Amino acid sequence: MKIAVYIQSKKLGGTNTFLKNLINNWPSNNDEFFLLCNNSNENLSFYKKNIKNKKCKTIFLNIPTLEAINLNQKYVDFVLKFLFFIPFIIYQIFFFYFFFKFKSYEKFISINGGYPGGESCITSCFSWKIACKSVPILNIHNLAVQKKFSIFEINRILLDVLFKIIEPKVIVVSRAVKKSIFQRLGYSKVKIIYNGLYHYKKRKKINVRKILKIKNLNKNIIMVGAYEKRKGHDFMIKSFNHLKRKNKNVNLIVCGGINNEYSKKLKKSVTSNPCLKDSVFFYDKFLGDKIFDFMHFSDICAVTSQEFESFCLIILEAWSTNTPVVSTKIGGTSEVILNNYNGLLVNKKNYSEFSHKLFKLLNDEKKMKILGQRGYKTLINKFNVKKMTLEYYKELLQL
Repeated sequence: MKIAVYIQSKKLGGTNTFLKNLINNWPSNNDEFFLLCNNSNENLSFYKKNIKNKKCKTIFLNIPTLEAINLNQKYVDFVLKFLFFIPFIIYQIFFFYFFFKFKSYEKFISINGGYPGGESCITSCFSWKIACKSVPILNIHNLAVQKKFSIFEINRILLDVLFKIIEPKVIVVSRAVKKSIFQRLGYSKVKIIYNGLYHYKKRKKINVRKILKIKNLNKNIIMVGAYEKRKGHDFMIKSFNHLKRKNKNVNLIVCGGINNEYSKKLKKSVTSNPCLKDSVFFYDKFLGDKIFDFMHFSDICAVTSQEFESFCLIILEAWSTNTPVVSTKIGGTSEVILNNYNGLLVNKKNYSEFSHKLFKLLNDEKKMKILGQRGYKTLINKFNVKKMTLEYYKELLQL
């Protein structure tokens, strides 16, 4: 098969890790991949370094998308995205139509974040259906935005119309995402395939202590998530501040990727707090496979999402190094973690309870070890990459 895969986002994140794992571990050596993505230095560097499948060709496209409209002025950005929506949609449909018409791709997968997410993920599916007369796969990794009274809902409704014309094969990563798709669209042709993880053991390991300039021998809690309010950094800082009153010998490592205004405010709140400034360490780069070294260095992984957590690949990355996980209970996290068996779940608003769980676990080496080991077994038995790729392969064969 000649398989075309499209991803709109220029930002590196969980979908990039998913794509890397999918392509590198594909079960058939006879298939060819054509990875279509927006032209950006981040993507170029990531795919060049991480895609090991020799039968994958990366093709960078320059497609105008609403994502590119970012003047860092909230209301101006909203107005511009509303005004340019229709012209962008029309251009994208024609662009993809003629692109696909003169290619010999046999299957097509569009990788989306949430729904409707990146509009070109929908328009590419629409053009594929018209040009190639076959059903595309729309792969959705986060929850669908629910309908609400807003002028900008008009744009989403138009994408809903395109979606229903396409009638794609939808593959999602959790029951929570499937439920949100049905609530918005009433669409039931949805297959759940959980994300899988492959741990690359043969790699050059890094010295996390040296990179972060940690001089103490405290225990370490790690939080990994893009610098966005929904990831719960404020919640984590409050919990950690509460924890430090009871246990001074603990550090917090925050890995948030690209710096932004939100992260600057976060760091300012840490440096202005005498209790925190010498025990909170920030790493502002995309981790990639370095995440395994960061997890191995840490004693606990904290997942503090406050909304839109469909699956959370970070949990699997922690489990791959036997690192126990304490997480807020939201979206798909409860599908991955069985409370008190392979991890701990806490209400997303209760930062004092989250802090208490961290405190008790840090003082119970035996339980930390048990939770980490059970997490690793769950990863191997339920969320391994070979199982994931085989299921995607079977879905493509059925189209």
